[in-house]
Parts: sequence; C-alpha cells; structure tokens
Amino acid sequence: MTFEGGPWGIVIIISALMIQFFTFGLSGALGVLNIEFLDYFKASASEVSFVLALNYGVFLGSGPIVSFMMSKFSYRKIVLCGSALVVIGVLIVPLFPNLYVMYLTLGVLSGFGCSCAYIPSHTLSGLYYDKYRSLATGVATSGSGLGFAVMPVLTGLFIEIYAWKGSCIIFGGLCLHLFVFAALLRDPPMNTKRDTSDVLQNGNVAKTDDGHYELKEAYIKFTTNENGSLEDISDRNSIINNYDTHSPHLQGEKLHQDLPVVIVSETLPESAQHIYIFKTSDFSIYFINNFFWNASCSMIAAFAPEYFRLQGFTILDASWIMGGFGFGNFIGATVGGFLGNINGVNRIYLFILSCFLLGVFTLLIPLDQSFGYLATVSTLTGLVFGVILGLLVVVLADIVGINSLGNGMGYIMLSNGLGTFAGPVFAGMLIDSTNSYESSVYLSGTLSIVSGVVMCLIPLRQFFKCCVKTPVTINSKEDEISQNSLLNKKN
Repeated sequence: MTFEGGPWGIVIIISALMIQFFTFGLSGALGVLNIEFLDYFKASASEVSFVLALNYGVFLGSGPIVSFMMSKFSYRKIVLCGSALVVIGVLIVPLFPNLYVMYLTLGVLSGFGCSCAYIPSHTLSGLYYDKYRSLATGVATSGSGLGFAVMPVLTGLFIEIYAWKGSCIIFGGLCLHLFVFAALLRDPPMNTKRDTSDVLQNGNVAKTDDGHYELKEAYIKFTTNENGSLEDISDRNSIINNYDTHSPHLQGEKLHQDLPVVIVSETLPESAQHIYIFKTSDFSIYFINNFFWNASCSMIAAFAPEYFRLQGFTILDASWIMGGFGFGNFIGATVGGFLGNINGVNRIYLFILSCFLLGVFTLLIPLDQSFGYLATVSTLTGLVFGVILGLLVVVLADIVGINSLGNGMGYIMLSNGLGTFAGPVFAGMLIDSTNSYESSVYLSGTLSIVSGVVMCLIPLRQFFKCCVKTPVTINSKEDEISQNSLLNKKN
C-alpha cells in the first residue's frame, strides 16, 4: 500500500506518537504521584488535585494560544520550546517540594510545555494524509494510551526504589527524548497548483548543459480572508524545498532562489478565522461534548489510583490497574482510527456510542474490589476512551472542514482544558465533603453519559434539516464534503 504522506509522513506519525507518549505519560504519572503528595504534604484532596487540574487544564486549554503560535512559527520550533518547558517544570519539583511551587512548575510550566509539544505534532499527523487521515491520527493518538499504560507503572516502581523526588528526576530525564522527536518534525509538502510532474510536462523545468535541471516557474498559494486581504500560507523557499525533495529530476539539485512565481488565490472559509468558528452550530455542540467527557476522564486519572489504594492495594498494584486503562487506550485509539477510515462507518455515531460506553464502564468500577475485576473494567474503560481520542481530529474535520482544522483544533483543546481543569477540582471538593472516593467515580460516569447525550444533537439537527428539506448553501467543494460527512454515508 502506498501511503499518501510518503516516508516523511510515517516519520511524522511516529514522532507524534512518541511525543504523546511522554506528554500524556506525564499526566498519567501525576495520578500515581498524587498518592504520595497526599501523604507527604498532609493536604486535602482538593488542594492536591489542583496540581493535576492545572497541568491538565493548561495542557489542553492552551489550544488557542498554541494555534496562534502555529500561524507565526514553524511547528518544530514550537515543539522544541515546549519540550524545554516540560523538562524544566519536572526537574524543579524535587528542588522545591512545595504545593504552591508545584502549581507553577508541574501545573502551569509543564502543562503549557506539553500543549506546545502535543498540538503541533498531532495536527501535523493529520495534515500529511487525506484519504488515510483517520488511521494516521488514530495511530498517532495511540501514543497517549501507551504513555498512560507505561508511565504510571514505571512511576510506581520508581517511587518504591527512589521515592517520589527521585522518580521526578528520572522522569525529567526521560522527557529529554522529546527534543529528539521534535527535531524530526517538518511542515507538510505544499499544496501547489501543479505538482512537479506537471511542471516537467509543461516545460517549466529545463536541463542545463552540465546535465542538471533548473526550475523555471513555480506557484505560490495565497488565501484571502473575508475582507479580501491576502494571507501568505507559503513562501518561495518552501516551494523550492518541496520540488527539490519530491521531484525525481530535481532531487539533490540546487534551485535558483530568484524563482519566478505565479500567485494562486483561494478563499479562506469564515470558520477558519478565530471565534467565527462558533457560528457553526455542530462545532458548538462538539465543544460542549468535549468539556464533559474530558471532565469525566480527568477525574479518573486524578483519583482512581488513590481509590484503588483505599481498597487495600499497594501503590504498585494501583499503578498496574491504571496501566490497564492506558493499554486499553493504546488499543482503542488505533481501533478508532481504523474504524473511522472504513467506508460506511458513521464516525459521529461511533463517537457517540463511545461516550456512552465510557460512562457505563466507569459506573461499573465500584461494583467489585477484586484486582482482576478492576483491571478488566479499567482496560475496557481505556479502550472506549482510546476510540474517542482516535476519532477526535477526524470528527472535527468532518464538522468544520480541513481548512478550519487548525483553528478548530485550538478551540477544541480549550474545551478539553476547561474540562480537565474543572474535573479534578470538583471531584476533590466532592471527596472532601462526602469522605468517599466512590462519589467522584459516579460523577465521572454520569458526565460521560451526558457528553454522549449532548453529541446526539448533531445527528438530530441533520435529521430535522432533512425532514423540513431546508436548502443547504454550499460555498465550496470542501464545504460540500464537510456537509456530506455529517450525514449517513452512502458509498
């Protein structure tokens, strides 16, 4: 099978997978570290939960900021800077063991670093592919599940040997690998009007006397916003590098930097322009849905390890149970990406079903306290959570279109951040008031089911629009694809 992203597309997917492994692995490790923080600082559950809440909230809630940065700087530079923030934030913790310092370091500093590393790499994995976008993003997203599976277990082992301070130092060292995978990222090949083979056939490449080829003309693509002003989405060097890399005739050749260009104009959809994306009703529904299921999952990550410990398990056993959640997440993300790429599978319905199942499996957790039962339910919960993550980007593309994917991703990350910040805080307050960790489990399951109910509004809107036969205005071919993908696919 020929991958449309080419060899570099595969490199981007692997890099994005490993970046998510470390960034989400940090969040999974914090859930286990919470147990130690409760004992070490003798603080309440709500005070300790604020560390994880800030990390989650800033991690995912910084989406609009990182999205803006992505329009100004290269993806690689953003990820490299984010990697540095993650490492610094983790390594400072053992030097200043104070909850308020942790709010700043593990919470804000590392959280924003994770956001800078995660969002550009995850967006790139979708931009390199079109037909196989669902599968590509699903495989990349599986890195988050792998991180949740491995890092909590490693953290439990490190705590038993080196205590929690030593485990933070080791984890900071592991996060140095982020620099390696950040360096492998590069922007996708430019979508020019004609590819190299077309240029060759039309005589725009000439062979010189010494047997080399020279590119005589290329195309620079511009977009126009609603006010009619031009916004350059490429530059001359990008075109030259694109041809130099992908043309069999021009590979390795030094092209002229004074290359003549032809401007190609393309209208930028309104949904790609910041807050205007909320004029799309389905996106607003998706935004609310993301808030609820993220609040639910952040409660599990924050307090499930302590809940398992109170059932009589050791920290290491609790880590293994949480590792089951991460392993299920790893498998589910890949499965979700694969199913979303099958013709005839309605991705919206699959996403809704996964939200409901996430709530049901969460509500089953308190029914038994045996290790085998909890490990099984935890794995099933992680499995459906992984399916949700695997479909996250491709469902967003179905709703807003590929031109608005970057802007939509930023605001969806804001929704995720708000949910993951609110979840642990409310769960901690509930635990303090009821003196029961089971109450937070029931709240978590309920919120997941609510997220599925909210998401049902999208197919309901489409159903009623079809019934009343409301005419739909199609502004572009891409809008037509976006509209069709939200209806039942008939292939």
